[in-house]
Amino acid sequence: MKEHKKPAIIGIILAISFFIFNIYTITNGFTSSKSLLTEIKFAFILQIPLLAPAIVLLLNKDFSKKHGYVSWLYPIIIALGFLGIVLSKGPIIAGLLMIMVVYPICIILATAFYFLRNKPLTKKE
Repeated sequence: MKEHKKPAIIGIILAISFFIFNIYTITNGFTSSKSLLTEIKFAFILQIPLLAPAIVLLLNKDFSKKHGYVSWLYPIIIALGFLGIVLSKGPIIAGLLMIMVVYPICIILATAFYFLRNKPLTKKE
């Protein structure tokens, strides 16, 4: 397994654990099926920015060796965001942490991983 695929798999596991925690907290207080369905759809949409860096890392066949350490930022940021959610006192603080810090960093990392891939110098024909 290549070095840039290991942090992608760890990040996917952490994002799935965040999704399970999110669904668990959503389903605790709901009795109406309409609002529950809306909240579950929103939970799925929230996973897209968290999984974007992992998808880019898994689709890259050749990742730059000199920038290999950058790929480990992704699971670290996801883990710190998840830890912040679990340890926060209220939902506002946890939501602000994810919206203001984790989601923008995940989007920035996805674009950085895309541009840090090894590009061939010439086209192979």
